[in-house]
Amino acid sequence: MSLLRSLSALLLLASLAPAQSSSLCVAVSDNAIYDNGISMGGPLLLAIQLQTTTPLNATRLEVWTGEYTGTSSIGIWTHDPVTNLPGVNLGTGQWNMGQVNGWQGARLPAAIAVPAGTYWFVWGNPGGGQASVEIGGTPNAPAPGAQLYRASFDGGQSWNGGASGFRSHLWKLRIRCGGNPGSYEVYGSGCRGSGRYTPILGFSDVPTLGRTMEVNLTGAPPTTSAAYLAIGDSAQTWLGLTLPLDLAPFGAPTCTLLCSEVLFLPVQPTNGTAGVGLAVPVDPSLLSAAFFSQWWVVSPSATSLGLIFSNGGRGIVGN
Repeated sequence: MSLLRSLSALLLLASLAPAQSSSLCVAVSDNAIYDNGISMGGPLLLAIQLQTTTPLNATRLEVWTGEYTGTSSIGIWTHDPVTNLPGVNLGTGQWNMGQVNGWQGARLPAAIAVPAGTYWFVWGNPGGGQASVEIGGTPNAPAPGAQLYRASFDGGQSWNGGASGFRSHLWKLRIRCGGNPGSYEVYGSGCRGSGRYTPILGFSDVPTLGRTMEVNLTGAPPTTSAAYLAIGDSAQTWLGLTLPLDLAPFGAPTCTLLCSEVLFLPVQPTNGTAGVGLAVPVDPSLLSAAFFSQWWVVSPSATSLGLIFSNGGRGIVGN
């Protein structure tokens, strides 16, 4: 069953003419392999130097990260060949970083025309979290394919690394070009169940016409027998109630309802983890449609309501 097709009659959708799809125009280490022993410092700007032989029309940027929350920024800067440093910020997008490791990033406010030559991919990390590294290395023993990178702790006014910068890690990154890329990010927070377990909503990829993304559950109690992914069309109201809604009066103290519930998808977690694939049909009327999601986790011993809840997810369908 296509989840978004089921929702299409319930969401407020703008009927849009078919548009050119986005494409993955730059992909470095485009896989799920990462060095789990490397974390980010910061807050800082991490700048990775890249080259392109053809002009790019960048619309979305992504890194592989998680294990932290906070607002991250991601953008493209020009290259100053005299100083070998990032030059001018051409454009930056922001997203709320999720704790579950995976490809995360942001749509750019406007497409960035990147001319052929050298440029910088700049990630503004809030401080901490998984570094977007496939293979870690050292200056004396750099990883194969390691890119030149620099860091700034003052918003790009100065960059460390001397004249030549650093070259040790193989960084993971992706750039999408053209079209109207989708987006997905987390918001809010979950509530703790028995054994101090807190369910966490994560995700893999973004909602895109003709593709499948996955919404994940981690951190639920290992003994959890069932969970439900609630999908809705609003994070503001549901059945006349204002969201977010404090669930303490309903028997779930510290828990919050973060989105409306139009559809529930049941799963049976294994050791507190689960995932649901959301297949987006090739239907132009879904382009730019927003939807929201939250895990409801069965936990009879945790609350009198018998449920605990995850943080929320906010998606926008792209192409």
